[in-house]
Amino acid sequence: MGQTITEKILSRVLGRDVSPGEFTYPIPDLTVIHDGYVVSMKKSLDELGVTQIKNSDRVMFVTDHEVVPVTQMGADRGTQIRAIAKAWDIKHFYDSGRGGIGHVAPVEDEFVKPGMLVEGYDTHVPNFGAIGALGIPILGEVTSVVAIGATWILVPETIRIDLKGALPEGVTVRDLGQYIMSNIDPEVANYTVFEFGGPAVRDISIDGRMTLCNVPLEIGTESIVFPTDEVTRAYYTSPIEHIAPDSDATYKARFEFDLSEVTPQISVPPTPETVVSVDKVTGKKIDYAFIGSCASGLMEDMRQAATILKGRKIHPDVRLFVAPATQRIFAQMVKEGIVEIFLDADCLMLPAGCGACPGGKIGRVSAGEVALCTIPRNDSGRLGSNDAEIYLGSALTVAASAVQGKISDCRELYKEATQ
Repeated sequence: MGQTITEKILSRVLGRDVSPGEFTYPIPDLTVIHDGYVVSMKKSLDELGVTQIKNSDRVMFVTDHEVVPVTQMGADRGTQIRAIAKAWDIKHFYDSGRGGIGHVAPVEDEFVKPGMLVEGYDTHVPNFGAIGALGIPILGEVTSVVAIGATWILVPETIRIDLKGALPEGVTVRDLGQYIMSNIDPEVANYTVFEFGGPAVRDISIDGRMTLCNVPLEIGTESIVFPTDEVTRAYYTSPIEHIAPDSDATYKARFEFDLSEVTPQISVPPTPETVVSVDKVTGKKIDYAFIGSCASGLMEDMRQAATILKGRKIHPDVRLFVAPATQRIFAQMVKEGIVEIFLDADCLMLPAGCGACPGGKIGRVSAGEVALCTIPRNDSGRLGSNDAEIYLGSALTVAASAVQGKISDCRELYKEATQ
């Protein structure tokens, strides 16, 4: 019987064929833990009497949620994390200024490669599916992995999503991700893996694939993965494993989306899966805008926003924060003159990392404000205040709306900018 990409990766790790619905205990190739959980995990292990961890060479710490501590508690936490990394002999540690978001920087460094099983304390570890790795969020179970080397995983079913056609001008992969999310029943998607394919995949960059491995997660899918192809091979400087499904693989369901039918999309409060076409909310005044995150803080997003912002100013009633996903992206933005464009437009540049996304660690919103952002979620308190409204859209939509002071269809400004 043929296998999906997910089944192939789990079978390789376990050394035997697996089937959907089976309980397994795979030893991950890599376990990623961000700065928001390292200290509490260490405390839990201390209470259990665990002094040595398993497979320290397969554990990665990443400081991306609070890159710049703005409280004494945050600064003290950073010091504790560095001490824990030394005590546990953690060889893979992306500290502040030394990488960026943990779902992006390890791919840039070619540390995460196709065919790998990566587990992590974060729901967005499936970003690694962009290059053909399987990212499984295990949240608090990461403590078990660190202590004994593995935790249980129920082998998920796979949903096949085929893409055809081409995106219209001014419409982005982020819009596609939100469109897909709004057109698949969450009950069908729950605890499955989305596997992308189809002729349009070859036109989607690794940046775009990261976005598509991130945004649709919010309807309950466990992970998302792309096959390796010429796009993947061109991204890596060294040979990589080819990973693709068998032609006779079994899927829970199949969907096909025509990219030419997609329009700019907006997620409206209170949940990211509540998606509407931008025309349904056009004219809504905004106070705050943010471009960044593991979903849309990539180089492609920065170039898109710069297309709109070049030669323009942010509306005087709006604050626009920008956080590149990684240090490399920040450096490339400088090289291409994009940082200068943003500064000239009156944007506020944040350090590489998650930026405002994880609870407003930096660049918070106030009560009563309306925000439009490229973050993955818009749940209450995501940017700080529980009493703020958060809308989600593409970097093009956020930039155009920041210029006009209200949620706007980006296609008009995009057309002007690209003529």
